[in-house]
Amino acid sequence: QTNKPRFPATQGTKGPAAPIVYPKYDYEGDPKGSFLQICQLLIDELVAELPKQYDLPPRETKWIQDMLDYNVKGGKMNRGLMVVDAGVAILKQQGKTPSNEQLCQLAVLGWAIEWLQ
Repeated sequence: QTNKPRFPATQGTKGPAAPIVYPKYDYEGDPKGSFLQICQLLIDELVAELPKQYDLPPRETKWIQDMLDYNVKGGKMNRGLMVVDAGVAILKQQGKTPSNEQLCQLAVLGWAIEWLQ
């Protein structure tokens, strides 16, 4: 029997995820600011979970936070903002008014697009 190296980041999480508490999403008044607020929420959540769920050391956790702050924020964010706009348009076409939770979920999806870009 061989001793396989332990890679915590690829072995899954250690417990249930914390409940999501979304901030107020001001789609009409400050869409870009609200979108950025969701980015910060995602970064904060990721940075909080890495040491607990994956035993990531503090130095590496700080590096990931700095990297995300530097590389992800800024720019025009057209792709991500378009996800929110498209989702709102679809909901309105269906005769629905998007809830704050739906707006935030659309923004999370938009940030997934931005982070992968």
